[in-house]
Amino acid sequence: MAGLREKQKERRKLDILNAATRLIEAQGWENTSMEEVAEGAEVGVATVYNYFGSKVDLIQAIFARYVDEQIMAGRQAINNRPADVVDGMTSLFSAYVDGMAHRFSRKLMQEFIAIGLSRQFSFGKDIMPVKMHFIEQMGELVELYRQQGQIDHDISKDEAAMLCYSAVSIPLMLYVVLPDMALDDAKKSMHRNLQLLFRGLASSSYLAEGEKSD
Repeated sequence: MAGLREKQKERRKLDILNAATRLIEAQGWENTSMEEVAEGAEVGVATVYNYFGSKVDLIQAIFARYVDEQIMAGRQAINNRPADVVDGMTSLFSAYVDGMAHRFSRKLMQEFIAIGLSRQFSFGKDIMPVKMHFIEQMGELVELYRQQGQIDHDISKDEAAMLCYSAVSIPLMLYVVLPDMALDDAKKSMHRNLQLLFRGLASSSYLAEGEKSD
């Protein structure tokens, strides 16, 4: 009996998350109330607050649900990583982006960006703990390539992971806000940025001059 109750609770929670996702996509975060979410999930508003104490808690849960799914996809990318570090990091980020595009419409992703900039939502407090799951996985992949000699041991895995994350953030943002940008183009841009990051911007002649001056 206890197992049945747990399944019912989980089903109710998913119904609330699905209703909230639909409403936020249709009418925006600011215009969506907890009462409307309750109506969409066919539960009482008190039930919504029992599961999620606030709208911020609700949106965090939507992100967390996506993160859990994509961490599993990221695990597969790590286990089947290509030999080259650029290709491997691209593969990991592609797994994340493919999952995001599959679960969220572009309109909903735009709304999430607006939510992140909202006064109701603190980037450092509310967003980064969720994103750290991705960054930790990036660090794991960095460490594997560092063991193969493709990343300098003087660079920490956390530093390398944050740099990789920064390199793909702009193409991802452009994909979300530019309606004409295809997902494949965004992934190609991510690969190019990671290539520049790992290969460096300096020309061989410039590096040679620097070595002479030393």
